[in-house]
Formats: sequence, C-alpha cells, structure tokens
Amino acid sequence: MVDVDDASGFEALMPVARGGADDNIQVLVRVRPPNARELEQGYTKGVHASGQSIDVPLSKAGGAGTYSYDHVCDEQQSQAEIFDEVGVPVTDAFLEGYHGCLIAYGQTGAGKTHTMQGPDYPADSVAEADGGSSLDGGRQVSASQPGSGGDGGDAMDTGSGGADVAAIEAEQRGLIPRVLQRVFRHIADQTAAANPTSPADASADSALDKANVTSGDVTSAAGAGAIPPVPPPTPAAAPMGEVEFTVKCSYLEIYNETVADLLAEAGSGAVAPNIREHDKKGVFVEGLTEATVTSAEETYALFTRGSHNRHVGMTEMNRESSRSHAVFTISLESRRRACPGAAVQKRSALLHLVDLAGSERQKSTESAGVRLKEASAINKSLSALGNVIKALVDVAEGKDRHVPYRDSKLTFLLKEALGGRARCTLLACVSPAAGQLEETLSTLKFAQRAKLVKVKATANEEALGSP
Repeated sequence: MVDVDDASGFEALMPVARGGADDNIQVLVRVRPPNARELEQGYTKGVHASGQSIDVPLSKAGGAGTYSYDHVCDEQQSQAEIFDEVGVPVTDAFLEGYHGCLIAYGQTGAGKTHTMQGPDYPADSVAEADGGSSLDGGRQVSASQPGSGGDGGDAMDTGSGGADVAAIEAEQRGLIPRVLQRVFRHIADQTAAANPTSPADASADSALDKANVTSGDVTSAAGAGAIPPVPPPTPAAAPMGEVEFTVKCSYLEIYNETVADLLAEAGSGAVAPNIREHDKKGVFVEGLTEATVTSAEETYALFTRGSHNRHVGMTEMNRESSRSHAVFTISLESRRRACPGAAVQKRSALLHLVDLAGSERQKSTESAGVRLKEASAINKSLSALGNVIKALVDVAEGKDRHVPYRDSKLTFLLKEALGGRARCTLLACVSPAAGQLEETLSTLKFAQRAKLVKVKATANEEALGSP
C-alpha cells in the first residue's frame, strides 16, 4: 500500500449509486425473441412490451391487462442494454459496500441462462475459427437470431470466421461476465489512483496486473473471448491514499433440495455444503469452496468450470434445461487509509448472481422418470419462493406474518437478500409467444408481487482504528 497525504479524490472515483431503490425490490421483465421451436410451430405474438409495462390481450389463459414494472425490455434490446438497466445499478451498489442480489426467474426456455451468461460456443469450434481458445459464455442461443435469449435454441454457427465469432461473442456476453469486468475495472481505477504511474507505464501494462489485490500473482485465462481485456486506467496526478482489495468467489447449485459445490475438485471427498445461520454472520454456507481471484478472466474461468458441473437435461421445451438453481457469489472487501496514521475504512459486501431453474408444466415439457422428479423439486422450491414473497408483501403492508424461509434451501439461502438487507433485483424472463401465455402470465404476476416487497439495505462499512 502507498502512504499519502491527501484522500480527497477517493469518493470522486466511486460510481454513482443506481443500484435498486432503498424501499423495494427492483423488477425488470425481459421479453426474449421467439426461438426456433416457436417459429416452427407457427409463431403468434402474445405479449407487447411498451416502456415500463407489458400489455397482454384477452385470451383463453385469462389475465388480460397491463402489467407495470421498473423496467421492461422488449425483443430488440441488446445484452448491453440489459446490463445497463440492471447490471450496472446492482454492481455499483455492491462496490459501495451494499450486499446485492440479482435473480433470474421464469419458465424453462425463457432466456434466463442466456441473459445471465451469454451464448455458448463449443471450445473446439471457437478455437478452430479464431486460432485460439475461448471461455464459454453460457448455454446456447436461439436459432431465430443472435442473442435471442432462448435457453433452448440451437448453437450458433461459427463457420463464418474468427472475426465474426469474436464480434458476436463480445456483443452477446451476459450479465455475469459484464459484472465481473466492471468490478475489476473499478479495482484497477482505485488502485491506479492510490499508486499513480506514468502514462507510458500505464499503457505498457494491463490495469489488472497493477491492481493491488491481496491474493498473490494475477492469473489470466489465455484467449478468454468472453471478457475483453480491461483497458488501462487514466493515471492520477498524485497519490490519493492507501487501498487494498480482496475478491473471492463461490459457486453452488441446489439440485433436488441438495446443495452441491460446483467449484469442488472431483474426487476430493469434501463434505457436502450445508446452509447455516449465525446470529452475527447471518446466513452462510458451511463447507463451500471460496476461491480468491485477481482478474475478471480468472473469475469467469472458474464460473465456466463450475457451470460445466451443473445439472442439465433435455426436455420437450428446452434442449439444455437447467435442472438446478445456481448461485454464483462474489465477495469484495476493501481497506482504505486516507493518510499515514489514519483509521482504516473497511467495506465488505456480497453479490449473489442467481440463475433459477425454470418453472415447468408436465404437459408442456413431457417430463418423465428422473426429469419428472427434477421438475417436481424445482416447482416445489419455486412455490416456496412464491410463498416467501407473498408473506413479505403482507409484512410490508403492516400485517403480522411468519415468513417461511426454511421451507426450501433456496429461500433459506436468500433470506437476507429477500428480507431487506440487500439491494435486490428480480429479472423476470418471458417468452413472447401466445402459446406460452399461461406460463408468461404466471411469471408476470409473480414479478408484480415481488415489486411490492420492501427492503432497506445499509452499507457494510466500519472503521478499524489507527495502527
């Protein structure tokens, strides 16, 4: 760390907080483009997005009317625009010391995984087209158009050349790689302000290589196409304080109400993680792998490795349906000292990025055997989530209600995020097809209820005293 006399510029470098209002869960609804299956079956548009609302016409499914939310994104909006609407606010609040939670919710095949991760390219085809290796960005993209957000679409053709693949991949990156890039961009900027270098030095070396992250040497995923290199920060005119960052990540799934560590080494014999609650620590996961990371590329490489361990399966609705709820958590701790001898200002926060398994109707997915058992567990946990939301709405209205967090592993894990201690954003993904209107209405109504939940997040900040 660097000793300095002036810390006046610290706060100027902090992002402007846009992360979820302090008084309610923020809700964004994304209407994805139609996927190949819907087009083949004779696509008819069933919902219409306009501004901050969605109009549903009269149909056999009922529920006709206008549904309003904080944000609504139609079929034409890009991954970058989705990130600007929900990813930037949640990330910036996280960087200011607020716990954050971003939850992707919707029926199977609604575009949740694509929105959170981005497209998935087979590693060999990308390497063949681009002359190198690349990080996978997610599951798949709809055959109807790039970036459709359909969880169940076909893989994208990469035969048009490496340049096209690289350009599409950058454009289609999901929320998670973009969040990671913004977090480490912030770390690089803050570190550069505390330890300024000459423009020549800054341009010669990567900003992340200079970041003062307390985890040892920086490691980078070679050829990581999912996350472009972070540009060097603009060097400050003079040192502005001591600053130190520690970033860690963990990744778990809840499959058939069993918690699994997606980052655990195969054959390690580690004890299965267990969700516990402590008077001071709150809810935490005992026995979960927590990796210290130093760059966006390294973090996303871990995320990708964990995603390959996640349970997926084929259903009639989705070629690669997520059969578990997945929670990727980033932990950030910063320690700042304004000048030599001053107290250390410590900030710490957790950011949960949650990709829920999709709700299913047996008649649509034609599930049987193992898939039917999985669907039953998924629907049961999502029902428990709905009951928690309903109880929290009653509490917000002044009613005395027990909130049944412990009815499922998912709601117990997200207790503090849903219960008001975090800036929480719900991203509800829906299909535009009239044939999916019954499930779409269910998602829209759930999202409307969630918007009524009151939260009051506070920054996790403390002074540790002088040395």
